[in-house]
Amino acid sequence: MLFSAIPRKDVKPLAKKLLDHFDITDLINLDKERLLSIKGTNENLYINFALIRELINRVLKQKIINKNIIASWSSLIDYLKVNMGNMRLEQFRILFLNKKNILIADEVLSQGTIDQAAVYPREIIKRALFNEASSLILVHNHPSGALNLQKPTFI
Repeated sequence: MLFSAIPRKDVKPLAKKLLDHFDITDLINLDKERLLSIKGTNENLYINFALIRELINRVLKQKIINKNIIASWSSLIDYLKVNMGNMRLEQFRILFLNKKNILIADEVLSQGTIDQAAVYPREIIKRALFNEASSLILVHNHPSGALNLQKPTFI
């Protein structure tokens, strides 16, 4: 991938440098500013990583589309980890489900700072009614690194 993004250059030193500092998941989830601050990277490399990230996201989303979300809990967690696990800001997301617990919509309701995201019950209800949802799964991340999505919390 580095070879196609940075043609006609020896990319082995850059590959070693990147893998010394990041695992593959962190690397493809780096935001543009952070990736481009690393000497030797460029816009093409960021685009390649963004394409891979989007491809992974779509593959994981296919595992939860038209399926009972509650019965596909591990697939849902994988999907959410890819979408939220490496974010630098806290995000509050709502998954809207129909009567059969099938995903209708996935929306980011709020994005905040590193340690908080504002959430307003009125907005949650408004979006639930708009999407004609029977059930909701409310999700938020912990950019500080305390991400633990092992058991669902039902409200």
